[in-house]
Amino acid sequence: MTDPTRLHLLAFAFAAPVRDITKDEETFGMFAYNLTYTILVILIMVAIISGIIIDSFGELRDTKRKIEDDMNDKCFVCSIDRDQIEHKGGGFIRHIKQEHNMWDYLFFRMYLDEKPRTEFTGQESYVRELIDKKEIKWFPINRAMSLEAKLDLEEEAKQQRIEMRLERIESAQDEILSRILLDKPAAPSTVM
Repeated sequence: MTDPTRLHLLAFAFAAPVRDITKDEETFGMFAYNLTYTILVILIMVAIISGIIIDSFGELRDTKRKIEDDMNDKCFVCSIDRDQIEHKGGGFIRHIKQEHNMWDYLFFRMYLDEKPRTEFTGQESYVRELIDKKEIKWFPINRAMSLEAKLDLEEEAKQQRIEMRLERIESAQDEILSRILLDKPAAPSTVM
C-alpha cells in the first residue's frame, strides 16, 4: 500500500492524501494522483454510502406507510377492509368502535388473567384454553356480525326470488298440463 493511501486510512479523513512536494518529484503526476484519489475514493464512496442510507430510509418510509395504511384501512380485530365494511357492514368507524373495539379484547384478556379459573363460565374457559395454547381461533378473523347479518339478508332475498320464479314455473307447467289433458289447443300468443 502506498504511503499516502495508508496515511489516509489511518487518519480516517475524507481528503486527498498529503505528500511533501518539496522533493524533486513531478508535480503534475502528484496532481493527477491526488485528483484521481479524490474522485475515486472520496466522491464515489460518499455517493455509494449516501445512496445506501437514502435507500434504507426510503424502505423504512414505505414500511411505515404500509403499516399506517393497514391501521387506517383494516379492522385490527377481524382484518376486513374498510371498503367492505363501509358497503356491507354499516360504517367502518362504528365497526371498530362498537363491534370490534380492540380495547374490549384487551380488557377481556386482562379480565381472564385476573379472574380465578374456578369461577370461569364455559365461554371464558374455552377462550382461556385457547390463549394457553397460543391459538387465536377465538378472534373473529375475517368475520363480523354486521357483515354476516347483511349476507344473511341478501341470501334470504335471493332465496325468495328463486322461490317466486319456481312458483311461476310450476303454475305455467300446471296450465300447460291441464291444456294437454283437456285437448284444448293453446291460444296463440300475440307478438307486439
